[in-house]
Amino acid sequence: MAEEQADQELVPQKSGKGKLIIIAVIAFLILAAGGFLAYTMLMGGDEEAEGEEGQEEEVVEEVAVEEGPGILVEVPSFVVNLAEPGRYIKVDIQLEIGTIEDQELILQLEPKVRDAILILLTSKTIDSLSGPEGKFQLKDEILLRVNQTLGKDIIRNVYFTQFVIQ
Repeated sequence: MAEEQADQELVPQKSGKGKLIIIAVIAFLILAAGGFLAYTMLMGGDEEAEGEEGQEEEVVEEVAVEEGPGILVEVPSFVVNLAEPGRYIKVDIQLEIGTIEDQELILQLEPKVRDAILILLTSKTIDSLSGPEGKFQLKDEILLRVNQTLGKDIIRNVYFTQFVIQ
């Protein structure tokens, strides 16, 4: 008799959990199907609407092309004394930007850009520039300072084309 009561208690618990899981799965599938249907109905439409959307997508693709490879702007060479007496650095730098309009802005503000880089370079020591970590840190600092000087984030990357410390 105790075994029959134990069997009766276990059967309702298993079927109750099973029903709950099945109901949850069905509810999820219904919501997912409804969401998919709503998405296709809103994003779909007649062929004319699709043609207009296709034109908008082409414009977006053109913008994405501009965000691809950037334009390189060469900054004239720097030969400056480091913070340590008797030490100097010669650096050639190229700045990567996104558009020709940004290039025009950099050329207009070139004295300010050169000044920001010059002040940064003269504050460095040979120890802070030696090794790859120092050069990467200098690149980041130049990027930050030039973008601050320009008033907006125009510079994507900084490249050293020559780097000599003596």
